[in-house]
Amino acid sequence: MASALQRRRRQPGQLRPLSPADVIPFPTAANHDRAASTADWMARCNTAEQAERHLQRTLGRIYEGWLNRGVDPDKALADVKEHEAAIRAEVWRLVLNGGGQT
Repeated sequence: MASALQRRRRQPGQLRPLSPADVIPFPTAANHDRAASTADWMARCNTAEQAERHLQRTLGRIYEGWLNRGVDPDKALADVKEHEAAIRAEVWRLVLNGGGQT
């Protein structure tokens, strides 16, 4: 009797069937260095409006990047919102600590 592995083996020239797959993004918010870098840049901006524009451009690039990689738009948006929260928390940490490390 043939083993399960032998039964599943493809014949030469036989193509694998294509099946849809979910692309699961690694949470951007987990990348603390990226959030800290964006927050640092925002804290150095001359105006709050300039900082907000930078944040929105950064978040837009992240969102578009996820979409280009085939991530579901709802999952991409959820990840971007988590990253935005991480950045804003880091900005507040910088503001309240005067830019010092904790």
